Amino acid sequence: MELRDYYDNVNLYINGKMKPEEASMLEHNDSFMRSVMLTGKNAKFFNKCSKDIKNDPEFLKQLIDIYKDNHEFIASIVDEFSKNNPRKYKYITELNMLLDIIYEDTQDEVLHPAFEYAEDFFLSTKDTIDKEIEKIPDEDEKTEAGYGFDCIKDNYSDSEIVVNWFAKRFTYEIFLNQPSEAEFPDIIHYFYDSKDAILRAGERKSLFEVVSYFDEELSNYLYLHPKLLDPYMDLLKKTLDDWDNYLENININKIEQAYQEMDRYIVENKCSSHCADLFRGIVDLSEQRDKIVKYLDDDDDYERVNVSKLSVPELRFVNHMIDFLDDIFYIDNEYEDMLDVSDYEEAPVEDSKVLKIDFVNKRKIEE
Repeated sequence: MELRDYYDNVNLYINGKMKPEEASMLEHNDSFMRSVMLTGKNAKFFNKCSKDIKNDPEFLKQLIDIYKDNHEFIASIVDEFSKNNPRKYKYITELNMLLDIIYEDTQDEVLHPAFEYAEDFFLSTKDTIDKEIEKIPDEDEKTEAGYGFDCIKDNYSDSEIVVNWFAKRFTYEIFLNQPSEAEFPDIIHYFYDSKDAILRAGERKSLFEVVSYFDEELSNYLYLHPKLLDPYMDLLKKTLDDWDNYLENININKIEQAYQEMDRYIVENKCSSHCADLFRGIVDLSEQRDKIVKYLDDDDDYERVNVSKLSVPELRFVNHMIDFLDDIFYIDNEYEDMLDVSDYEEAPVEDSKVLKIDFVNKRKIEE
């Protein structure tokens, strides 16, 4: 059969203009039926396909892409394949991950079983990886292991679908699913002191660098597959646009926390009420002075602190408040969130998705 005649037959078959006996004969030709399905004209022709076609996972992957808007159809072909091939774990996983990606965009309930499958697979795999990382005796090597994306690449080197899906999921965990409840702007502010630093480095590169602190292998993979960061580019632009408002809200709240801490210390340590008058002078002694004074109703008429003239209780108070201000204003985030993060090393293994950084020593990304 010439190529032109072949495709003429495909069109005749699809449009129902072929004689029944000819159609029946061609339906036994796998090559012909594959061509029919690949036209994307009508999913109903899949029922006429042979078992070989229906159990060919590579062909099913093509059909998921072609018929991605027909959710009932793609869900049914994956379900049928899974029931008929229960031992083909790799292909079942790949097919469900492809459906899960579509579910993420559509939230169509018919695809929810694929989401559940992918979620269970992620949680069980991550639990296994976490336990293996926990066994690493060297702390530096344990830190370098990050989220364990290198393990994914090694164990699923024969499946770009699985590796890509995990890269996407780990990136989501980093930016949008921190157990500390830190949101995307919080994470960006953890790492960058100014929006100018981000703009100089480049917005996408800045995201690569943030990811590299969690998992360098994942960052390297994203560098080769930059589209995986596309969902976060708009979030980053919004964070940059709102940069000053974010800092103002955060730091005004921290000043109120500092006043509360000052009052608490004075009461609990039975200090002189005069200590409260030293707050503005204490700010001048803080390493974070320039950051704090922008949010104070400031004037030149305040009491400077001369440590050589302080009593011992007053000196202790001043030193305590200097340390408190240095700590609370060091990171441009809610102080409670920063404490949650800095406590990571004390957290149990199952909390491994929390930010893995010693922020006091390593937070700032070099410009």
